[in-house]
Amino acid sequence: MQLAVLRKSAASGASLQDVLAGLHQSIERAQESLHLASRLADEFAPPHRDDDEDRQLWERLCLDTRPRRKLE
Repeated sequence: MQLAVLRKSAASGASLQDVLAGLHQSIERAQESLHLASRLADEFAPPHRDDDEDRQLWERLCLDTRPRRKLE
């Protein structure tokens, strides 16, 4: 999608420097997104324990997608 925007910029007469600057900004945003996704994955990763009870609890929590009842 971003590539289409860059092509339009180039076709509209934008300088190569402007097109490259836009591409550089897109790459920086993508890197920031990947970094954030990596941090979130680390934050919510399952415990790295060999304890079978912890592993089973983690699996139950991940697989339990039933809707919760609202308290009245």
